[in-house]
Amino acid sequence: MYLDPDGSAAAFAANGVVHVFATPAERVRLTGGDAADDEDLLLDGDEDQRSGSVAIRVGGSHDYDDPYYDWQSGKKVSGRVREAVDALVADGRFNGYRSGHVVAEYVTELDAEDADAVERVARRVFEETVGKQLDHRATQLVQTLVKDPSYDPLAWGPENRAFIEEQVEDEDPRLLERLERALSTYAYESGARTKAERELAKRAEAILLSLSSAERDRLGFASRNAAKLQALAPHLEGESGSKAERLAKEVARFEHERFGLPREERYATAARHLQASGMTRAEVSRRLGISNSIVERIVATHRRDVELTSDDPIRVDLAPEFF
Repeated sequence: MYLDPDGSAAAFAANGVVHVFATPAERVRLTGGDAADDEDLLLDGDEDQRSGSVAIRVGGSHDYDDPYYDWQSGKKVSGRVREAVDALVADGRFNGYRSGHVVAEYVTELDAEDADAVERVARRVFEETVGKQLDHRATQLVQTLVKDPSYDPLAWGPENRAFIEEQVEDEDPRLLERLERALSTYAYESGARTKAERELAKRAEAILLSLSSAERDRLGFASRNAAKLQALAPHLEGESGSKAERLAKEVARFEHERFGLPREERYATAARHLQASGMTRAEVSRRLGISNSIVERIVATHRRDVELTSDDPIRVDLAPEFF
């Protein structure tokens, strides 16, 4: 890609063709044309000049701006190709991409090169016409959706789609995906997501500090989301499934950061003592309420015993007769 410093011309190479886009005056200089005929040149099409084995195609900058301009061929599509493009863009099933089955219906009578041109140009024409209309509508709807009490700035993917489908009716189906992106953009740019993240962290910290030592240990050793939710169930009442999952993950993250290391050292110490008393690893696992694999890992990782306080749930509830 080349851009002239004064902005009079730009060029790029593709498929052995150098495409040059220039102002009328610069174009006359490049083609050797007559300035008086330049207006016709701009309107009638592009001109090829041969330089060795490389073609230099000079075109007006307006060609590039035209959505019907095809970069691959270096010219605007016309005739049957343009007709196919217009018909495809008007098809309500075409969304600008991932629509190969729809495109195929409009290019059956075209050769491979023209068929590819139809799909390329249709994408651009769609974005410049229908796509802009859909984006405008999405922007309007976002302002309504974010005021809904069930709107969650932290939602994404299937959760966001479910919210949109529940709230939006009688709209172009192609709008939904753009609306999903618009909601995500709003969440970031408005600061709503950042605010929601702070509130989530604040609540998660409060829940963590309200847990008993035994509850905290169970949460810390829970590897599956379902186990985390179960350990925190009394503290998550009233939350929807997705919000409860996010909150449980955040509480678990705080637990790991603040209590993870000493928790594993305590249980490794207890596991060694129980095994020394004659228990098998499976019996130790059942007594401490953690899996065999966790017992094996923490014993191998934390080799130094630590003191268990008198109120430690291991001494009070899990194995009081051994400590």
